[in-house]
Amino acid sequence: MMLSALLLIVVLGGSFAYRELLRLQLAPLETRQAELVSQTIASISRELGHIRNLTHVLKNSLRVQRALQVDQPPQLTQLGEDFIRFSQAS
Repeated sequence: MMLSALLLIVVLGGSFAYRELLRLQLAPLETRQAELVSQTIASISRELGHIRNLTHVLKNSLRVQRALQVDQPPQLTQLGEDFIRFSQAS
């Protein structure tokens, strides 16, 4: 009976020690993972903002509309200049 109790204490103590060591090793990894997720979210949000701005510029730009008129060939040089101007302003 005494041996069973001692064995139970050793097993429970070992289990507790293992869990604590595992928690201590995982904590920095979980923190770093959370930081990386936050940085990734910020980066994606920034890129989506650029895409939103670009679509807004394309939709509202008279120069782009003129360059893409249906009855004329596309004015690729003008479109290129508009995209360069937009990228420099962003």
